[in-house]
Amino acid sequence: MTAAARQDQPLEALALANEIRLARAGLRREVAKLPADEGRARLARLLDDPAWRAGGPAATATVVGVLTWPAYSGPVGARRLSRRLGIGDSRQVRDLTVRQARQVAAWLRAERRDRW
Repeated sequence: MTAAARQDQPLEALALANEIRLARAGLRREVAKLPADEGRARLARLLDDPAWRAGGPAATATVVGVLTWPAYSGPVGARRLSRRLGIGDSRQVRDLTVRQARQVAAWLRAERRDRW
């Protein structure tokens, strides 16, 4: 590797990280603008897509963080749900098993969500 290439690598990594953060913020705003039920349904559809979970803008976001995106969803309820499903607070979306992603998506789609 040349000296110039080594100098460019940190700048490229920062540019990529910024791109991902901007995409995640845009998606978060998009979901938050929707009515609560539509926002949860949109998030459930995204969680059902393995390609989105593995490489989408929210792949490195925590599950608890993503659960707070829909309107009227807060961090306390998101943590309660993640603990009920056996998902750690720091688990990233890309690290969800298929079963865990389905459980979260099913909860988001449920018509009646009693207390978190």
